[in-house]
Amino acid sequence: MNTGLHILHLTDLHLCADRSRRVGGEAPYENAVRVLAAIHGSPDIDADLAILGGDIAHDGRAETYDLAKRLLGSLPCPIFAIPGNHDDAALLGSAFPMDEARAWLYFTRVGWGVHLVDSTVEGEEHGFVRDEDVDRVIDRMGRSGLSHHLVALHHDVIQNVPPARPGLINASDITKRLLDSRQNVVLLTGHRHMEIAVALGAVTFLGTPSTCFQFRSRADRVEPAPDTRPGYRRLELSADGSFLTSVVWAP
Repeated sequence: MNTGLHILHLTDLHLCADRSRRVGGEAPYENAVRVLAAIHGSPDIDADLAILGGDIAHDGRAETYDLAKRLLGSLPCPIFAIPGNHDDAALLGSAFPMDEARAWLYFTRVGWGVHLVDSTVEGEEHGFVRDEDVDRVIDRMGRSGLSHHLVALHHDVIQNVPPARPGLINASDITKRLLDSRQNVVLLTGHRHMEIAVALGAVTFLGTPSTCFQFRSRADRVEPAPDTRPGYRRLELSADGSFLTSVVWAP
């Protein structure tokens, strides 16, 4: 019997109220449907929960969050969300709660903690996590009695390709705080529209590709990559602190 926690991470959907609108040269709604079809056609349909990693709506409209709720409602598991720089946080929260207390119940069943962090800065593409929010996460890790934690936020902390898109502007400070905490941490992000997997000490940085379009790095810029496939990430957390993860690309 599987005793782990099976998680889906979907991020950067960039849905629009106008389903025919294209973003980054791709059709957000059609690509989201492709990703959901891939999930429904695989064992991932039995996931314990899903985390939405931000930028669910590209246009920030109420109609778009209604569309997202109908679309993602086909997943038969609880859904938790964190906002991205394109999101209207209040509208997103009405459709998909950032309910860390409820998510905590699922994670602690397998001996993990979970921390959902809002890294958005109103009106800006870059992200920033306030000192008090970092303090809250570090303090809760220490008081929890747990040795393994998943931290989810929208903006990427590890920027693996030049030139850098605006990511988390205090990324180095957060990385140092997490390393100094001596906790085993999986840091789960979106925003970069690329697959990232980097281990640094006891911290593993995972970036999940977009369900809409991916970026590629050129010598002088980052731009949408043509003919890219949408994707999502699956994770399996085990009670012994180990985890398995892979990116799934929709056909």
